[in-house]
Amino acid sequence: MKKILTLSMLLAVTLALIGLTTASMYSDSSVSEIKTFGGSIMYQDDILKDRIIEESLKISGNGWECIGMYTVDAKTLDTLVILKKGSKIKYVEIYRNGENMITKEVTPKIIEEKAKSEVIYNKNETAKEKPAEIIKRYGKIVSKLELLTASPVVVEAWSGIEAKNALGITLWKLTAKGYFHIYTDDRVFYVADDSSAYANGYLGWSIDYFDSDATWTSIAGKVDARAGFDNPLADDVDAWAWVQVDNYLHITRDAGYN
Repeated sequence: MKKILTLSMLLAVTLALIGLTTASMYSDSSVSEIKTFGGSIMYQDDILKDRIIEESLKISGNGWECIGMYTVDAKTLDTLVILKKGSKIKYVEIYRNGENMITKEVTPKIIEEKAKSEVIYNKNETAKEKPAEIIKRYGKIVSKLELLTASPVVVEAWSGIEAKNALGITLWKLTAKGYFHIYTDDRVFYVADDSSAYANGYLGWSIDYFDSDATWTSIAGKVDARAGFDNPLADDVDAWAWVQVDNYLHITRDAGYN
């Protein structure tokens, strides 16, 4: 009798665990996370994630790739997908309406746009492989996204450093760039890293290393970028750049080299 009871209890526990696992697999509130471009892709499960990306690419055309996405509202699965093609960014919103998934492109409404540059090094250098001028560049584009369940602000912000020779040709360049998604005066909730490095191979420059990352809390988000540039006819360079945006849209940034 005891053996029968023990086996019955074991079977009941096993069935309960299977039921919990199955419920977790199909629950809309089950959210997983993977890393990409220093940011995070939020999705309900692999099947839904793949479907969201597939549907967003269908209306975007050829050549676009997903660099990030986040779920704004779990109940409607209101999800914003961030796509990139070259230097262009496109937003696609997907949400559930009954049994259907609605997909539409979202055009950001630009609120403010600004770009500046500052020369930090200037030398009478005639060799075409060597820097005659080093420039810091920084800027921002502040936009608003009108979604089904929210209206976040997106701040495209960048900070970079660039070397040019006496002919004005770029020798190397590093840019820390991010797309900061913010509920103004409330919180930063997503940052997509879009940093880059460039070296002019025709003039002997190459990239020794390059890495970047995006981090954020509810108060502020930050993108860091680092790169090394080599040339057998010039001094090697270690460059760095960063840009930070807080939940009140205040921007701080810097860039430099050694």
